[in-house]
Amino acid sequence: MRKRWIALVLIFALLMGMTACTGGNSETEPTESTTQEPETTSLPTTTQAPEPTAHELFAEAVEPLKGASNISMGFEAREEHKVWEDLFVQTISGTAVFEGLDSELVGQVDAMVHYNGNDAIAYTEFFVDGSTYATYGEKKYRDEAGQEAFFERQYPPCLFDAENFASGEVEKSDQGTVLKFSDATAMETWVAADYAVLQEATGEVVLSTKGISSMRYTVTYRQGSADIVLEVSTTPSVEAEASLGTEPPTDGDSYVLLSYCWAPRIMDRAIRNWNASESSSASISELLINQAAGVLYYGRSISYEHSADRPLMKERVFTQVMLPDGTEEMETESIYRSGVLTVKQDGKTQVVKSGDRTIEQYVSEIFQEDMMDVSWIETCEVSAMGELFFFEFTSQNAECLEHFKSDTTAAFFGDSDPLASIASKYEEKGFSGYMGVDPDTWLPTSYGFDYKGLYTVEGQECEHSQSYNAQLVGSDPMAYHTITDKYPEEEKPPVEATPLLYRVTGADGSEMWLFGTIHVGDERTAFLPQEIYDAFEASDALAVEFNLNEDDKNMEEDEEYADSITELYYYTDDSQTKDHLEEEVYEAAVKMLKCLGQYNSNMDYMKPFVWESSITGALRQNGRRLFSEKGMDRRLLDLAEKAGKEILDVESAEEQTQMLSNFSDGLQEQLLKEALTYERSSYNEGLLELFEMWCAGDEETLRKYINDEEEETEEDTEGDTEEDTEEDTEEDTEEETTEVDEELEALRQEYENAMSTERDINMIEIAKGYLTSGKTVFYAVGLAHLLADDGLVDGLRAAGYTVELVEYKK
Repeated sequence: MRKRWIALVLIFALLMGMTACTGGNSETEPTESTTQEPETTSLPTTTQAPEPTAHELFAEAVEPLKGASNISMGFEAREEHKVWEDLFVQTISGTAVFEGLDSELVGQVDAMVHYNGNDAIAYTEFFVDGSTYATYGEKKYRDEAGQEAFFERQYPPCLFDAENFASGEVEKSDQGTVLKFSDATAMETWVAADYAVLQEATGEVVLSTKGISSMRYTVTYRQGSADIVLEVSTTPSVEAEASLGTEPPTDGDSYVLLSYCWAPRIMDRAIRNWNASESSSASISELLINQAAGVLYYGRSISYEHSADRPLMKERVFTQVMLPDGTEEMETESIYRSGVLTVKQDGKTQVVKSGDRTIEQYVSEIFQEDMMDVSWIETCEVSAMGELFFFEFTSQNAECLEHFKSDTTAAFFGDSDPLASIASKYEEKGFSGYMGVDPDTWLPTSYGFDYKGLYTVEGQECEHSQSYNAQLVGSDPMAYHTITDKYPEEEKPPVEATPLLYRVTGADGSEMWLFGTIHVGDERTAFLPQEIYDAFEASDALAVEFNLNEDDKNMEEDEEYADSITELYYYTDDSQTKDHLEEEVYEAAVKMLKCLGQYNSNMDYMKPFVWESSITGALRQNGRRLFSEKGMDRRLLDLAEKAGKEILDVESAEEQTQMLSNFSDGLQEQLLKEALTYERSSYNEGLLELFEMWCAGDEETLRKYINDEEEETEEDTEGDTEEDTEEDTEEDTEEETTEVDEELEALRQEYENAMSTERDINMIEIAKGYLTSGKTVFYAVGLAHLLADDGLVDGLRAAGYTVELVEYKK
């Protein structure tokens, strides 16, 4: 049994504890003299036992009470998750009763839970005979996950392990003896994930003559993108006799069987946190089909934020209606700021005044009208996708089916349904959905569903369906920028970045600045040494890998350009993605894309490099620490546009996309397989580690990291692949292992040649051209292109140019 359960058993033993025993004083009476003459008598030294420490009292109270049973415990818990600028609060209060702490455990928890101060929801969990029977609100669920899973869902009755604290104090008070523990070296296993970072924890136990009066545990830690404070207190007691039955509920058949009966509660909490978030973004793909009326497709992106107590909103909706007699398309952009709603459609702009509450209600309704009511869930499977929850559920609930039938019908026909009067019948084929949930923030990462039904009109079956896929980003740090195209005011960091800048000169007096960029960042990319800004301002032009701002504009406004790029994402031979991947890889990737909100029906026709990029981009976005919008490339482009400086493209968006699209099937699949192994925390920590090195600007460290990284990745990949092959075949031959190694080496070479070798050669030639152009160019490309073996720095030196590292003034 896990450490947490062992600790639980030990702490329960405290409930029948005795007060601490202290050592008594002893004295020896002096011996009377037997003579008249005085005699000196030495009294024995009085020895006083040292007062027991808090840890000793704790251990002493535990030992004799391991057999305690029939335990009742009142408890209160408050859990705060600070995510960006949002604070999500869950409070729980109730009573837990346990009869026995062995394999025959019977336990029940009755509690009330509040989310963000809203109305309380009652829940009960009763564990008996290996099954959990739970009610949440008015809905009943059960699972057969076992005793350990039952305890994992509770704030455990044991609140801490004294061995996790370096310091302990004993105090006397009117309540009794108080044990206070501090200087925590670790958290309890039930508190946080392995990747969480402890900041502070304290524990307190109050002992009275009757045993434990109360216990309290408080911990502050960071987990992923959330800063968390958890406070749990209990008032335990031992009852004289059992109070619970040992049989399952008599109405057990009325409980919906799920693989994990807490699934509805987790999803409900995520939805409520999403609604409470004051900055959020969503990207929605929606396909509605009515074969009697046509096909309707919605693509929607929406960002919403409260700023200075006023809401801001930006919404873009693309609508395509495919009718038998033709196709209609319409695109609308709506922006709300300072009480004014601006709507752009078909080249026309309409400005109307609108109230804050109207916009708030509008944004809320967009999500609520299609959101699943968790009480409708009838089956649910839970998967762990990296460090995220992924729930897949179905429902035949009449209320659920009617809700989505009505919603879909309204999209085609408005308030009336003309088919209802001419159809001989309507058959509901069912509802299935999914939701991704981040356990760090308790926010949803995605939501999607498929609803299907059939009208029968004149003997013909006409499909009526709705497919909905959405990426949800609550507490979105980039919402303000998405809406306004500006950054909120950024504070100067306590330690500024000092990235590498080189001055390149030729024998003829030509000059160029060489700057290594990084494609993600935070506020530090906005505060650089003055020497960098001076070199930038003195330059005639900025050269970047390609103009990201211009590419964004062209993708939005130039249909021919957008088509030329997006065509590279797709297969041109009518094949689908699954035709180019192993079945297991394809199925796992679909799940991951759905969990991260990156899936829609078009993805099944896209190349795996798009899937891999979508996964890594979403993992980074969920980290909420580094942002592509604050990457050094974006910052420099914004400065250049503001200064009216010429911008040169070293490559182009089409060239880079073409390179990725031309990767072999084997390489694209390998990159996707690696992306599926990424843990979000380690992926973001690795990215942050690289960013910190970029900020520090230590040339030697960066050279070593960049040029060793591929070798480490190769070794890791080879090890993983060999292990996977061993599992598949159970016994590898040396020849088979060699073949696998050779195949991976070939893929590595293909990747390195395309991503580094060929591009670096081209970048060096372009740099030489800048140096002979008569212009002073600020040449800013990814840092790896500068410091890789035979990269720009070494390549230009080999060509006879002087390349000097710029030193910054302190």
